[in-house]
Amino acid sequence: MQNKPAVLPIYRNQLLQFKDYLATLTFTSEAGELWGLFKYKPKVGNEQLRMWNQYGNNLTYYKIDEQGNILSLIENDLNANSTSGDWVTIVDKTSNKSASWTSMYAWGDTLWTTFSSGLFDSSNNYLGVTSTDVELSFLNSFLSQIIQMLPYKTYLYIFESSKKNIVGTSIGTDLLIYDANGVATGPKSLDILANEDSILNASLVYLNSLVGKGNYTQLVSSSNVLLFQSNNLQYLCSVSEINSKYGIKWTLLQIMSKNDVEAGIVQRNTLIFIVIGVVMVLCYLLAFIFSTWISRILNGITSDIRELASLNFGAVLRENGIHMKRRSWIREICDIQHSFQKMVLTFAEQVEIKKKSNFKGNLSTTTAGQGNSVGGSLNMLAPSKSMDGLGKSTTIPNMSSIAENSV
Repeated sequence: MQNKPAVLPIYRNQLLQFKDYLATLTFTSEAGELWGLFKYKPKVGNEQLRMWNQYGNNLTYYKIDEQGNILSLIENDLNANSTSGDWVTIVDKTSNKSASWTSMYAWGDTLWTTFSSGLFDSSNNYLGVTSTDVELSFLNSFLSQIIQMLPYKTYLYIFESSKKNIVGTSIGTDLLIYDANGVATGPKSLDILANEDSILNASLVYLNSLVGKGNYTQLVSSSNVLLFQSNNLQYLCSVSEINSKYGIKWTLLQIMSKNDVEAGIVQRNTLIFIVIGVVMVLCYLLAFIFSTWISRILNGITSDIRELASLNFGAVLRENGIHMKRRSWIREICDIQHSFQKMVLTFAEQVEIKKKSNFKGNLSTTTAGQGNSVGGSLNMLAPSKSMDGLGKSTTIPNMSSIAENSV
């Protein structure tokens, strides 16, 4: 690779384009030379761009501006070699299709994971790896924003399926473990976080009683929304998987207050029993469907980041005003959030209407009214549309059809 400096402007543009999701873009040569850019967030002051370049064992670390101009020298290491770095060793040098995510790790004051893929020439000779370090704090913000759309109290937790280390939550808690000097050493485990969170602890006790300690993903194949109790309150929970063939194996746990869902929906008349039953089935299914949907979104995000790390920038960008064949999942999050928000708010309004209704009238009138009301509920929950990454119309899960199968 004789033209390594020419790649840096491309990296810089991608970091600026996806500044909320990517922190670094680098490549490491077969000889252990590190080249790339890093988005640095000082505790005081504005975000900065920093650049690594290395010839032989001479690694130089610069502060640069958004145009790539060097502002200052930060560090110079004359004995640098990255051939043994975790982001390098996870790649199979003998396969031009080799790529993988690292396990989570602490760097600075946040959690990270790195995606690396092998870099080969046209003759399949190994040249090194191209990598991106992803700061996982964006997941906390993403999950926190999502739960604000829901009309019911909801808690979301993402953790590594094997190690049970926390990846992100919607509750805004610190996910890091610190040493005696206050330096972050790694992520909290699910059990450690449960010691600080009574609702999470109660859900884990319940899940453990069902499948044995730690094997929560055995529940993923089931579409049942599970029910447990904490402090005399009942909660619904569901478990789903976020998987990637490149090594990501995460589990998403969603907990929703059953009391909030059922608040105000009181059976005042035996004639409306069926109506209330349909509404409650849809309420319960919301937890499972929402979990599955979030999993699909997060899988899409990791797919985009994989494309960026593999230098397939065209796969996630629209360039020269041309609508690319595949739109970025990252760009579509806002559209998806808007569609879901509209759906759940309409659902909440319909529940409120049913709650306030007196359901007066004779049996035939009431029955007819119920038919319209049920139809309204099911139509109200009909799928929204958005454009998926292939430019095709994507359907948000249809809760009414699932409810019919469940009933």
